[in-house]
Amino acid sequence: MRTLFLSPNVPYPAINGGHHRNLGLIRSLSRFSTVEVLAIGLPGDPRTTLARRHFEELGVTLDVHAPTGPGPSEDDPGATERAPDAASHFRSPGLAADLQRRFALRAFDVVHFEEVVMAQYLGNLPCPMVIDRQKVDWAYHEAMARVGAGEALPHLQEAARFLWWERQLAGSFDRILVPGAGDRELLEPLHGPGTVSLVPIAISDDLQPPRGVSRRVDHVLLYGALDYGPNVEAQQWFFREVWSDLRAAAPHMKVLIVGSGRPPLAAEPPPSRASGVEVIGFVPDTRPVLQAHGALVVAVRVGGGARTKILEALACGMPVVSTAIGVENLGLVPGRDFLLAETASDMTQALLRLSRDTGLVATLAREGAKRAAAYRWSQVDTTVEGVYRDVLSSGARRRRGDPRPSWPGGPEFDRICFEIDRVRGRRPPHFRHTLNRLGRRLRRSRPIAWAESRLASLLGRFLVSSSTGFLARRLRARLALHGRRG
Repeated sequence: MRTLFLSPNVPYPAINGGHHRNLGLIRSLSRFSTVEVLAIGLPGDPRTTLARRHFEELGVTLDVHAPTGPGPSEDDPGATERAPDAASHFRSPGLAADLQRRFALRAFDVVHFEEVVMAQYLGNLPCPMVIDRQKVDWAYHEAMARVGAGEALPHLQEAARFLWWERQLAGSFDRILVPGAGDRELLEPLHGPGTVSLVPIAISDDLQPPRGVSRRVDHVLLYGALDYGPNVEAQQWFFREVWSDLRAAAPHMKVLIVGSGRPPLAAEPPPSRASGVEVIGFVPDTRPVLQAHGALVVAVRVGGGARTKILEALACGMPVVSTAIGVENLGLVPGRDFLLAETASDMTQALLRLSRDTGLVATLAREGAKRAAAYRWSQVDTTVEGVYRDVLSSGARRRRGDPRPSWPGGPEFDRICFEIDRVRGRRPPHFRHTLNRLGRRLRRSRPIAWAESRLASLLGRFLVSSSTGFLARRLRARLALHGRRG
């Protein structure tokens, strides 16, 4: 089997959960397939050199192309019926050209698209296509609009764009990989039954509890990418609602903040070191951090996908205190595998219990490590290979022009757009608003597009190309535009 893997980043060395997922899938594929990776990044970056050497040891080739970034299509920040802004940050004509060149030289059995932002390169490739979705982006942005103070409008606009784009992509992929059942429930009604497969997130086999150590809890660990919106919001909530009460009840408790990236400039900085808070930042090896005498706190209120850091902590014997959203798609049982805390009071009490009850800490460490064992790459590798073998053997390749699944998300798109209008403070009459949207949809429909194309062709026969004047130039420009669209 020959696989072409399109990645939105250079995933080695892995510095966040997304990198770990990309890197793990590439390693898994390399066990039963020849893999070529095309990635977005900086070709001359030292990380690229390290990644290329690492992949060579796996028998994987890596070529990296620099992105060009946003362009004219992103000039209107209020437009919702277009590709999302996020996709523009992974736009690379060099990668698109390299993709076509490779298909001209040799055949591939399957193309893997890592995350939906790379779907801009799907074109009309002559082989099965698989896409891995680490989260459902439009659901993520809609949730962030509810919790992100002052950021509702841009998140809603991006949610609408991702939802509109999802409609355009429906039926394009032979298989969609998701880390959890919740994401499958969102995507399967659109893309069709049997098109979404569950491939859990996975962790390295070398993450183990420390041997011969009696665990206790003397600090809180806030671990995760420091520039990721849900983590930023969760950290600020923890310090605003939990930390002062916890510190007053347990003065010996401290907080360690570990993760890659830099917080947004608008984010409130954490308390000072004198207040018991230490910002460590990125660490290349997290095992010493996760095997230490702490408790991982996951206070996120925005879900989708699953969180690798929770499995890493459990595998290393560290107890976890989390919201229900934090542990979604992992099948963990509250009280057995972790402590559930939805409110500030719940979280404070859970951490106080852990700081005082070493028996509870030992029980959670033992049970958590058992649950994490099912999510090691040595277990998930079999799932990945099975999905790919099924894609190639099913012969269910969708051809462009085949009937696509019905789109049940139209009302959802309208609902988000109405919410955008509400946030902006505009309340257009419901009838006129709906009529305008219906008109735009009809304008894009296949029958109307076909009629416009035929009319343009007919008019073109009678348009004298040598005619001058403003109207003639405008008409020729419009005909040329319709010709490109056709």
